[in-house]
Amino acid sequence: MPSFPVEKQKKIIIACIALHNFIRDSALCDELFQMCDEDKKYMPEIESSEEVHISGPSSDDVDMCAFHEFIANSLMADRE
Repeated sequence: MPSFPVEKQKKIIIACIALHNFIRDSALCDELFQMCDEDKKYMPEIESSEEVHISGPSSDDVDMCAFHEFIANSLMADRE
């Protein structure tokens, strides 16, 4: 797991909360949310190291990082 500066960590948390709220507000069916709702002690399984393929950043990774930055910056701008 990469280590991020505290300011970036804050933005990641805000983006996750916004996505969570969007899914809830949109009443989208999400299997993991449903499992959590049904079992308050539910803990998602973490992929084993054998399943995780680590390589250099792909163009998808770069695109997602840029998109994440856009969302985080938009959320932070709305708060200021």
